[in-house]
Formats: sequence, C-alpha cells, structure tokens
Amino acid sequence: MKKAGDRSVAKKAEVIYEATKVANFAASSLLEGIRILSVPELQTLEQVRRRYKQ
Repeated sequence: MKKAGDRSVAKKAEVIYEATKVANFAASSLLEGIRILSVPELQTLEQVRRRYKQ
C-alpha cells in the first residue's frame, strides 16, 4: 500500500510536469509570434490548446 506522502509527491510531480509542458508550449508559441497570456485557470496543456485553438 502506498503512503499518503508518496501520493502527495506524485501529485506535486504531476503538477510540475504539466506546468513545464505549458511553459514550453508558451515559449514555442512566442517564437511563432503567438503570445500566450498567463491565466491561472489554464493549468493543463489541453486547456491552453483549447483556449488558443492550437
């Protein structure tokens, strides 16, 4: 059985991974001349893509 601490670490790692994907997408979009604004509600790459229809 997994400990609660393990789940907490896994959840934090997942959030960091998703944030990294969003940051990379925003950076590559900026290179293409598309500015991705920082919106707190957009936490996953899929949400960002849907918002900007990429």
